[in-house]
Amino acid sequence: MTLQEQIEVKLRDAIKARQDTRFLKILVGEMQRNVDKKLEDCKVLLLLKRLVDSEKENLEAQKLITSDYLSFLESFMPSKATDEEIVSWIQENIDFSGYSNKFATMKAIMVYFGVRAEGKNVKKIITEKF
Repeated sequence: MTLQEQIEVKLRDAIKARQDTRFLKILVGEMQRNVDKKLEDCKVLLLLKRLVDSEKENLEAQKLITSDYLSFLESFMPSKATDEEIVSWIQENIDFSGYSNKFATMKAIMVYFGVRAEGKNVKKIITEKF
């Protein structure tokens, strides 16, 4: 079952159980606004990341740390890759001699880790460790 289907099932179950559905409805609505009605998991994760980043910006502007909505969105996100995991993967899979500069490796690293790694963090790791 895809991530989109899991979210839609959660919405149906929450409606049947008469639970609060506003966050699920927002998320399903965002997925349905997309041109492709059936989204691959990677596209759902990118959508979630965009919503998480937007909510963090809103909270920062209000000088708040977290919200129920942010916690809800993050519950669908995969765990973040640790610095050690990123360093280990780079050492095993990246040959820096094949790139014009060490930052040219960012694309390959970000493709592998996807939403599990922040670009700023990967850049910092490359700068400090390689």
